[in-house]
Amino acid sequence: MDVTAPVARLATAAALMLRLLTARSLQPSHVAALLRADDAGLHLIGTDGEVTVHLRVPATVHTPGEVTVPRRAVAETLTTLDAADARLTVQGGRLAIRVPGARFALPSLPDAAPLTVRLPPAHGTVTGDDLRAAAVPVAGAASREHALPMFTGVRLRTHDSALTLLATDRFRLAAASIPWHATLPPSATPPPSATLPPSATLPPSATVPAHGDSAAAGMDTPAHGATADSAVQADSAVQARNAVRAGNDNPAGSAVLAGSEAPAATGAPAGAGDAGGAGARVEALVPAAMLARAAQQLGRVPAVHVHAGDDVFALSWDDGSITTATIGGGYPDAQLSRLLDIAPACTVEVDADALAHAVDRATAYGGPHGRVTLQAIDGALLVRADDPLTGESEQTVKATVDSGHTIRAFQGRLLLDALRAFSHHTVQLRIQEGMRATAFTAHLPAATLDYLVVPLRTPPPTDT
Repeated sequence: MDVTAPVARLATAAALMLRLLTARSLQPSHVAALLRADDAGLHLIGTDGEVTVHLRVPATVHTPGEVTVPRRAVAETLTTLDAADARLTVQGGRLAIRVPGARFALPSLPDAAPLTVRLPPAHGTVTGDDLRAAAVPVAGAASREHALPMFTGVRLRTHDSALTLLATDRFRLAAASIPWHATLPPSATPPPSATLPPSATLPPSATVPAHGDSAAAGMDTPAHGATADSAVQADSAVQARNAVRAGNDNPAGSAVLAGSEAPAATGAPAGAGDAGGAGARVEALVPAAMLARAAQQLGRVPAVHVHAGDDVFALSWDDGSITTATIGGGYPDAQLSRLLDIAPACTVEVDADALAHAVDRATAYGGPHGRVTLQAIDGALLVRADDPLTGESEQTVKATVDSGHTIRAFQGRLLLDALRAFSHHTVQLRIQEGMRATAFTAHLPAATLDYLVVPLRTPPPTDT
């Protein structure tokens, strides 16, 4: 291989690959980058075992070929160069990088090259700005507990001209909707050389448990010594397991929220998309961490193409693509959609940043669970917290209050996560009756975002 490429473009691509891929694995193929030169330019291909990234840099190819090198080493080498162009040449068992007055050589890893497969069909397009505005806050609501892998993903579905994203960890739920363009110009079809790990399925640790299709899909209520309010009526084993989890497994106790029986998981298998090509409907359950990383990096990309197959999901743009296996199993679309049907008993409009600052200060006084109380009063929200060991905090935040006065208690960290998604905007709080979740809603410039947070139960009175 012998190629000349612009240093700035090449360094940017190598750094982007590092940001999109994790470095948890020590397998040679998971820490390497394949550099391939052909008529289309210079390609950088890498995988971490779960996600595959394929980037393209315009270059002058003197001799086609390929070489595999450590991806961190090549990125760190390129970012230190201040020349306009670099000459990359394979010499024996090394990749030589030459610029005027300097030469660097990286060892090749001939047995670490990732395998290549075609991307799944492209179904439509979104803008990078819209994707970032929706995917980052929604992915933040996904669970990090791999015991229930279905809740570690973001559910993507297309509806006519909208792409919806939804995620929950059973204590909170975030949903967003952004414009979706189902038609895809032929010239936007990504190159067939995009890569994927040898297997497009998830590792055993990421598969859905035996009863995953009928697992509890309601949001749990963080509480103190609570018991289950309701359980999924799928089978007795699942019902018993959920009841045990509701009373014992969660740090502060929990209960399934919904107030009614939850149906079994419905809809197409997670990750399934019609294989018919552009314009087909997309239904996929995508790892939340991967989607958030990709969306953050694609914020300035004018057109991001969405690809989905039976068990593969990918995003592509003019100079690259990112591919991952989807999370298997059914997803409780019907029940989670029902949770988004809000019937407010009180509505409050408040500046998200002002409320976040007050909640942040109060959380320090909220005891071991960071318990913060929001009380709607005339023209304001009263933010309070108290604990026998840490003291007490009280602050009023100017707000518009409609339909009566209510009071709810929440975990402070969950409130902060919700309010950060609405930074620099006015957010509407729709407080529901009883222990139903409170909805934070705003029509942001790039997306419509709903964020539900489950209140804490009121602790039982103690004998004095």
